Amino acid sequence: LDRQPSSLTYLKRKSDYMKKPIPRHGLEGLWKKMMELRKPQLKFRPYGGRMDEIPANATAFPHRAGNLFLLQYATDWNQGGRERAKYYIDLTRKLHAYMTPFVSKNPREAFLN
Repeated sequence: LDRQPSSLTYLKRKSDYMKKPIPRHGLEGLWKKMMELRKPQLKFRPYGGRMDEIPANATAFPHRAGNLFLLQYATDWNQGGRERAKYYIDLTRKLHAYMTPFVSKNPREAFLN
């Protein structure tokens, strides 16, 4: 068996919970920031709506209460080395930092898996 992967993929993930919709100016700034950074992706996972109608004790998933979305910041790269890792991790952190005014606060909540 050849257990050596043909290529390696490195990745950085961060998350946030959104309790209120992002205002229009925030979305416009987000698109600009994503175009500037180019690499990071942002995934919106809806938690509100119908999911909010299910009682918290009905399932083993307590994260719905009061959250509209889980945001996941994702960056993948294939080049090895500390400098490349630092570069891509910094891109993810910049997008995460931009979103600070629009996400949960005191504390800033995240999903730990």
